[in-house]
Amino acid sequence: MYEVDLSSLPEKLEDARFVQVGLPTVKVNKAETRQQRDKRNLQKQSKPFLNNKQCTELFGDAHTAAESRVEALNQFWLQHPLKMPNGHSAASATRVYHDGRMDAGGRLYGAWTGLDKGTERLFCTIDGDPICEIDIKASQPTLFSSLLGYRLGGLEKGEQWWDVYSQLSRLGSVNHWWTVVDDTIDVMEQIKRNRKVAKAVVMELIGSGNSLKSRATDDLVKETGLMPQGWESFREQLVRTVPALEELEPRYNKQGAVEGYLNGAGFLSYHESEMMMLTLERLAQVGIPAYPVHDCLIVKTKDAIVAAKTFREVIHQYCKKMNGLEVLVPLSVEVGDGVSTDKLPEDKDLIGEYLN
Repeated sequence: MYEVDLSSLPEKLEDARFVQVGLPTVKVNKAETRQQRDKRNLQKQSKPFLNNKQCTELFGDAHTAAESRVEALNQFWLQHPLKMPNGHSAASATRVYHDGRMDAGGRLYGAWTGLDKGTERLFCTIDGDPICEIDIKASQPTLFSSLLGYRLGGLEKGEQWWDVYSQLSRLGSVNHWWTVVDDTIDVMEQIKRNRKVAKAVVMELIGSGNSLKSRATDDLVKETGLMPQGWESFREQLVRTVPALEELEPRYNKQGAVEGYLNGAGFLSYHESEMMMLTLERLAQVGIPAYPVHDCLIVKTKDAIVAAKTFREVIHQYCKKMNGLEVLVPLSVEVGDGVSTDKLPEDKDLIGEYLN
């Protein structure tokens, strides 16, 4: 099918380095009952998805438009591929929707999304320049609240905030009674662990779509030692801090069919992905290559200030259009060990704030 210029290949094919292109632009996973999902997971099978003909028949112009948007990004990325530590590069992604619909899910996946952050992804380069990752702090409760028009609890009028999980929920305190006594870790490690548990509790609530979820999963209990009283304490405090969680809807009904939409797999992941797409497109318009990792933005360190400002402005305008709430979400910026931080935005310019 292709003519290859053999003279341009290295003597040993193992020495060749490639740019990944040509991934499917859009995939829409079929809707599954909970029972079908559990059976498939047990058999370690991939999610089934609709073929192109089915998507065209079901979604028409919406599917074509989604493909065009991703293809435009792919073409721009090909001029600025993301080079990974192994020497290969990526310039292509697939946008994946859930539950047989195009307003659930929608995140972009490429070769970089599966890389380990600390040892690999932060050491990628774009055009030979080092990169940074720009994250939304406590993104799931922050975005879910902002999209539905809820303010976070625990804030005084005009107060700014940095972190939902420890600062606003007050669950990051070192002596919180729930925790397992462990003399082998120091105070800072204990604080980090409490924050990690608070985050895990929110993830379970949003993932299940149930703010009244009665118990932690076995995996969370095994990982953290969280006791039943601790789960209840964390859940109640987090719902007070993030009142939007009371709007959650379970993804599956009692019969196991997909029904609820206001949860992580439906509403939240779709709007999160739309805000990310808009940010990537706006940055591309001014010649700044950026790659997504769910709610996180990968850019050159020298583009970090512009990218962070653009990211926050897109989210601000998106939420304002949805419900009138004007919010600047808090961001954090991270680089790999040894990468200069001279061109990164300052923390004071990334703090969360309500503008109305």
